[in-house]
Amino acid sequence: MLLFGLGHMITDCYANFLPALIPIFIDKFGFTLAMGGALVSVMVFSGSLLQPLYGYLADRLRRNWFVILGPGIAAIFISAVGLTSSFAVIYLLVFASGIGVAFFHPQAAAMSGQAGSRRHGLGISLFTAGGNIGFGVGPYFIYLVIALSGLSKSYIAAIPGILMSLLLLFVVKRKPIQAGSSVSENLLRPILTRIKYLLPLFIVVVLRAATAVCFVSFLPKFLLDEGVPLSVGTIAVLVFTFMGGLGGILGGHLSDLIGRKAIILLSLLVSVPFLGLALGVSGKMLFLVLGVAGFLFYSGNPVNVTFAQEMVPESASFVSSIAMGFCWGIGGFSAWAVGKLGDSFGLGFALYLVVFLPLVASAFALALPWKLPPAKSK
Repeated sequence: MLLFGLGHMITDCYANFLPALIPIFIDKFGFTLAMGGALVSVMVFSGSLLQPLYGYLADRLRRNWFVILGPGIAAIFISAVGLTSSFAVIYLLVFASGIGVAFFHPQAAAMSGQAGSRRHGLGISLFTAGGNIGFGVGPYFIYLVIALSGLSKSYIAAIPGILMSLLLLFVVKRKPIQAGSSVSENLLRPILTRIKYLLPLFIVVVLRAATAVCFVSFLPKFLLDEGVPLSVGTIAVLVFTFMGGLGGILGGHLSDLIGRKAIILLSLLVSVPFLGLALGVSGKMLFLVLGVAGFLFYSGNPVNVTFAQEMVPESASFVSSIAMGFCWGIGGFSAWAVGKLGDSFGLGFALYLVVFLPLVASAFALALPWKLPPAKSK
């Protein structure tokens, strides 16, 4: 579990370089907020929306290469963005990096679930927490690399991802993939049989993703416009997502005790006031409020994946890829729209609209079952 959590942390670090890069691109290359949002959208498209394809292949082929290659691919391409000022080339580099992100997630999530099978919720929450922490570290990490070495040497940032792939090569390649759940001849069949449970869960994930992606991606730029240095803005993202990682661990543990639906609902409802307040405070209070908001908001994040795997245990990688990937990718497409709104009406206005999305998600969460009926055996 710890190995996959570390791999998740490093991979998702590269998935979230853009919050620090967007203000730099706007300043140096004249990009607009909409162009920055388009880069975020292409990252979530290739890094999230395509995950079901790799989840399907992972379940079919039962090979470890997806999880091994993912961190290195994610690292190499996104770290090369400093070598060009062309929006088209940067767009392609971001897309290629997202493929590495998509390679890693479905198989690693399924293998983490197997490693923590006795306490499934805690096992997945540890894996997800690693991703949340890496997601938060990403903007500050690339900011430090650029501040110390210059934008043209951003490729230095690829080193941890390459080393992670080498570590996984030596450790994971020797281990056969456990057949924790058999692969169905028709992967859609078990999903369709439980669609009345899965559909509201997937909608919740889409809305949660839209909130997280837009809030995190544009927070440094919003703070920069308010007179806060970019270095502080990237630390703000780190505080938000690091505390979210801790919240995810607690949420996963509590969901094993009091139920998945309860944690999902609570995390959505109680986080909204703090998300909104974070946009209106400054100084030390900003970090305090962001920490609380992140802890509460992300406490339900790993529970989404755990719940989905429990609904369709026949194809753990595939359903993980839908919950973490496809739905997250759909939600992430909102970044372009939020960027466009920011260009037209101001970024603050756009982010305040984003803050209310968890309330909409909570309405769909009410449709989730408190307890799943027994799965039908084949």
